[in-house]
Amino acid sequence: MAVTTTAAGALARHLEPAALKRFLRYARVDTQAREGRPSPSSPGQVRLGRRLVQELQALGLRDAQQDAHGIVTATLPATVDGAPTIGLLAHLDTSPQAPGNVKPRLIRGYDGSAIRFPADPSLSLDPAEDEELSGCVGHDLVFSQGDTLLGADDKAGVAAIVAAVEHLAHHPELPRPTLRLAFTPDEEIASGVEHLDPTTFGAEAAYTLDGGGAGIVEAESFSADKAVLRVRGRSAHPGMAGAQLVNALRVAARFVALIDLPTPETTRGREGFVHPYHIQGTEELAEVTLILRSFEERELREQEARLRALAAEAARSEPRASYELVVTPQYRNMAETLRRFPWVVDRAVEAIRRAGLEPRFGLIRGGTDGSILSNRGLPCPNLSSGQHRIHSTREWLCARELGQAAEVVVHLVAIWAAG
Repeated sequence: MAVTTTAAGALARHLEPAALKRFLRYARVDTQAREGRPSPSSPGQVRLGRRLVQELQALGLRDAQQDAHGIVTATLPATVDGAPTIGLLAHLDTSPQAPGNVKPRLIRGYDGSAIRFPADPSLSLDPAEDEELSGCVGHDLVFSQGDTLLGADDKAGVAAIVAAVEHLAHHPELPRPTLRLAFTPDEEIASGVEHLDPTTFGAEAAYTLDGGGAGIVEAESFSADKAVLRVRGRSAHPGMAGAQLVNALRVAARFVALIDLPTPETTRGREGFVHPYHIQGTEELAEVTLILRSFEERELREQEARLRALAAEAARSEPRASYELVVTPQYRNMAETLRRFPWVVDRAVEAIRRAGLEPRFGLIRGGTDGSILSNRGLPCPNLSSGQHRIHSTREWLCARELGQAAEVVVHLVAIWAAG
């Protein structure tokens, strides 16, 4: 007999196998985002999107389509007249911070021992030092081989949403509002969702499934800017450089060495940071790329001002060089919008409780598509999808938490249907 909305936990166990099967299939498609390219920045994102269109159409979502920007949208019609339309979102791409081309590795019934990685014997995960890992003993876990990330960020969210939608589509007796789905490219480089028009999307509120663990609701994110320092020097043959050579790389390196603001490795909680993460160039032209992060707009402005002062100081070491520091806004704290729509978060909390979980409020020390959409007027908090150790070769997924994420979606839909 099919499970509909029975006792908490039973639905998650019912949804888990289908969600896990989908995740393993999606994880094998290389969808790594590529900075500096127009969105969609990699062909694998388009391929995965096409596959999702086919799967959603097979579930009866006849309007499923992929647009020219790689965004997949679809509609599951309401079974309750007059209920508001809500949105569910996840992203197709994976982080550029660790290699892609994933070969997922499934460990059935994890026994609590240390995790080893076949492709990199130097890597390990010890449950004695990882409370989240020790909490998943007895459950199925998924890892990479150790030479790539896994891509649970955010193919877990994609799998949980599609599994929940499959369940709802097969049970039209369950009350639901109109559901609008969107699977976006290039979330990791903060560019894909800019092509999703909230007005055309047509939801009153939306939720991303792009979080770790189980039972987490996140209604606050970093505000974020990107900064690029460009230094121009003058090349010359090094054997005959004399007073001709002006080495842009030396100025760029001095700038990085001068940075005295908090950095990611020294911060946690509500603390912001500045992160220089890429330097490239030659003696003639060098670039340093940084990200600025804070929960407060004021601190972002202070970070920018300090970087401009440090760039000027670094340039004084070689006055013949020229430089510019370009700062570009990326997204803003979703809390600025969500404070005006508290019921959007309240309904997520109730859905988590109906799934038999204790709601946990988290801060996103980063951003989601929901940060950008919230800034554009569509309230969009973030929910769990079971991902852990993201953006690294030690990334992993707990299948139980994946099933719980899908169950939360089913309860959330019922709550919105009730008005």
